[in-house]
Amino acid sequence: MPISVRIVVLGHSASYFPDGKREHSLELPRPLRIREAIRQLGVDPHLIMRAHVNGRPASLDEEIAGDAEIILISPTAGG
Repeated sequence: MPISVRIVVLGHSASYFPDGKREHSLELPRPLRIREAIRQLGVDPHLIMRAHVNGRPASLDEEIAGDAEIILISPTAGG
């Protein structure tokens, strides 16, 4: 059964995601780790500092087992 994932990117890393968009929808054929879902969008997971799944902190190695909203947070930049 496919898994629906909504990905929201916060911070400057959004410019590396397809079309520079901050919101993306994915249909995953099976459970994947968050970092694998990021790769599905053609982005290097090292650009992401933190993630939240359905409102709670999560590791990029956490598996997405059901429909979810994933918020990705870029590292802080600037000085």
